[in-house]
Amino acid sequence: MYYFASDIHLGLKVGQTHATRERLFVRWLDEVSADAEAIFLVGDVFDFWYEYRRVVPKGFTRLLGKLSELTDRGVAVHFFPGNHDLWAFDYLQTECGVVLHRADYDRTRRCVRQTGARGTAAEPGVSQPGDPVGFLDIRPSKCGDAFRPLVERFEP
Repeated sequence: MYYFASDIHLGLKVGQTHATRERLFVRWLDEVSADAEAIFLVGDVFDFWYEYRRVVPKGFTRLLGKLSELTDRGVAVHFFPGNHDLWAFDYLQTECGVVLHRADYDRTRRCVRQTGARGTAAEPGVSQPGDPVGFLDIRPSKCGDAFRPLVERFEP
């Protein structure tokens, strides 16, 4: 079976506590792992995620442990960053065995450049090149390589 999850927003302090939300999500991962061939995490698993080069992100230990356990057991876990967890670089891959998919960012940037599209849709697929409004992926401006060195100067 293939399972998909998105918009968990771990760390968000609204409604349930973030620890409760994390426990519920980990319990779901545990349940579906019984027959999962692959699990696809398709955006905004975290409400905010930034990976410094030498600092481990605080919190989410239950989820990170579960992801490591799943990949160790041979369950493929695919992570597609959303606009809240877009600064995922190699931590989830190297430490947890998760397959990180970032190619869509590059494809979307190419489409914007080639079509000259302008608009306000932030997610690829909301509208397509050639649509009257077009689309503009705001993620490159948030996660662009130019900003990372600046942010990392203030590394904790």
